[in-house]
Amino acid sequence: MFDSDPPSALPGYQVLPAGTAFTPSEPTIAIPLSTFPQLTESEATNDIRQFIAAFAEVLFLWFTSLSTEDRPSQLEITGTPPQPIINSTQNYRKSVTISPIFEHSIHANVAPES
Repeated sequence: MFDSDPPSALPGYQVLPAGTAFTPSEPTIAIPLSTFPQLTESEATNDIRQFIAAFAEVLFLWFTSLSTEDRPSQLEITGTPPQPIINSTQNYRKSVTISPIFEHSIHANVAPES
């Protein structure tokens, strides 16, 4: 059965309340929740799918804000137009596709930009 709890997909994943002391014992990636305007703390804490959708949206908006010549040649991000959410003032993108181009599938190293 599918487990939507974020640590099941991303071991070590945590949502820390504001003001929480954070002293990681290893290098850590930390992204403020405010980076994802459509994501609530509850959604971030309880459902990995909500986090992935919000993360993909932020990447899509960043990528499409770049001029074509400034976009990385080894990354393609596409998405559908935003659709309204029923009973909400928010919109969501029905689909975002992120396609990194890898040198070889065994090691999954991102290919260098040419």
